[in-house]
Amino acid sequence: MVSLYSKSNKSKILINNLILLLLPLGLILSDWIIGIFSVGDFLFFSILLILLFTQNVFLEIMDYKILSLISVYLAVNFFLNLELNNDFDANNAIAATIKILYYSVFVLITYRFLSIRNLEMSLLKYLNIYSILVILIGVYISLAIYTGNLPFKFIWKLTRTDELSYFYNETIRMRSVFSEPAHLGFYLNLNLSINLFFKRKINFTKYINLLLLGGIILTFSYSSIAIMIILILLYGVNLLLKNGTFRFNKMAFIYMLLILLLIYISHDFLYKSLIERSFSIVNGEDGSASSRIFGSWEYVQQNNFLIGSGAGNTPPITNNFAYMISDLGIFAFVISILFSGFILQRNIGLGMLFIMLNFQKGGYLSPTLSVLIIFVMVYSKKEKTIESKRTAGHDFKYKS
Repeated sequence: MVSLYSKSNKSKILINNLILLLLPLGLILSDWIIGIFSVGDFLFFSILLILLFTQNVFLEIMDYKILSLISVYLAVNFFLNLELNNDFDANNAIAATIKILYYSVFVLITYRFLSIRNLEMSLLKYLNIYSILVILIGVYISLAIYTGNLPFKFIWKLTRTDELSYFYNETIRMRSVFSEPAHLGFYLNLNLSINLFFKRKINFTKYINLLLLGGIILTFSYSSIAIMIILILLYGVNLLLKNGTFRFNKMAFIYMLLILLLIYISHDFLYKSLIERSFSIVNGEDGSASSRIFGSWEYVQQNNFLIGSGAGNTPPITNNFAYMISDLGIFAFVISILFSGFILQRNIGLGMLFIMLNFQKGGYLSPTLSVLIIFVMVYSKKEKTIESKRTAGHDFKYKS
C-alpha cells in the first residue's frame, strides 16, 4: 500500500514538473516555425495529451457552460456569415473554429490542473529561470552581432534572421530566441508583472526584476518599454497607497533607484527608442506603432459590425480587441472587454497588463493569447490557502 502511494506520488511530481517545464517553454518558442506550426503548438499539444491521458480530468460545470457558449456562438456566426457575407471564406472559418475550440479546451484544462494542484509558486520559479536564460541568450546574440566573431544564427534557424528584425536606426535591439524584440518584451513584461503583482514572492525577486527591466530596455521596443513603465508606476502607486493610506515604502524607494540607474546607464538608447520614436508616431512616420494603435480597426466596417467577417477571415493585425470585433462581431468584442474587466477587478496590475499586451501583440488564433489567459487567471486569483480539493466531479483523479 505504501509502495503504491509512493509510486503515485512520484508520478504526480513528475507530471507536475513536466507541465511546468513545457508551459513557459512553449510560449518562449512560439516564434520557432516548423511547417505551418510553431514549436509552441507542438509543446502545448503535448501538454494537453499528457493531461488527458495520464489524468482523469473533471472540469467544473462552469467550464462546460463556457465551452457550450463558445461552440454555439461559433456555429451561429458561421452560418450567418455563410448566408449574409459574400466575401466569407468557409475553409478559413472552419480551420479557425477548430483552433478556437482546441485552445479553449487547452486553457480550461491547464488552468484547472495548475489551480487544483496549487502550482502557482512552482510555475513562477520556472518562469523566472527561463527569463534569466532568455536574457543571457539575448545578451550573447547582441555581443555576437556587435563583435562579428561569435556564431549566433544557428539559434535563429527556425525563426527570422533578417537584419530588420534586430536593427533600429543602427542600434542593435535584443530579441533573443524570439522573432521580434517586441515579442521578447511581451514575455519579460508578463514575468515582471507577475513578480510585482502576485502577493507571494520567490527568492531574489527584486534582483530578478532588475534583470527583467534591463532585458526589456535592451529590446528598444517602444511598446514594451511603455508597458514596463506603466507597470512600475502602477506598482509604485500600489505600494504607496497600500491599505488606503499614503505611506513611504522602502521597496518603492529601491525600485525608483533601480529605474533611475537603468535610465542613466542607457539614456542615449532610450532617447532613440522612446523620444525619437514618439516624434515619429506623432508625425506619422512610424507605421508599426500607428498600425497597432489605429490601423487595426480599419477592418471593422458598418456591414460586419454585428457578426464580423467570420472566424479567420481578417488579415493579420496586431490588436486582439480589433480582431475580435472584426472576425466575430460585437458580441465577442463585448465578452473580451468583460473578461478584461473581470481580471482588472481581481488584480489591477495583471488586468492592465492583459489589456496592454492584447494591443501589443495580435493573433487570437495563436497559442500566445491562450497562455496569457492561463497566467492572468492563475495569478490574479484572490489569495487564500489553497488545499487540493477532492469533490466529486470537480478534481483531477490520479491512477494508481
